[in-house]
Amino acid sequence: MSSPNDLKIFQTHSETIKGIIKECVESTLQNEVYNHLKASRWTCIIVEKILEKLSKLNLSFKYVVNCIVMESGCTGMHSTTSCYWDPQTDGSATYEWSSKTLYSYTTVYGIAI
Repeated sequence: MSSPNDLKIFQTHSETIKGIIKECVESTLQNEVYNHLKASRWTCIIVEKILEKLSKLNLSFKYVVNCIVMESGCTGMHSTTSCYWDPQTDGSATYEWSSKTLYSYTTVYGIAI
């Protein structure tokens, strides 16, 4: 049985959150072929789905969701994120997904409130 404090410890929920990310990314991208005209819309759909499902968990967090969709192949990308937070309560969960034509990297940051 989880305690009230568990509602404010991100790592307690990280596997559930990773499952939500996986479900939203795969349901949006699984049958798609990369198209730069559609990529922006896909990222919006993924982020909106994730936030909707996270809000239904009723956990004590504010969330930031970042989703990158890019074409598979010989492209390069470098990215850095830095957070100043409480490592005892706050955290992040990431899910990487790829197909023959697409690559997606999605992260949820949870900040306890």
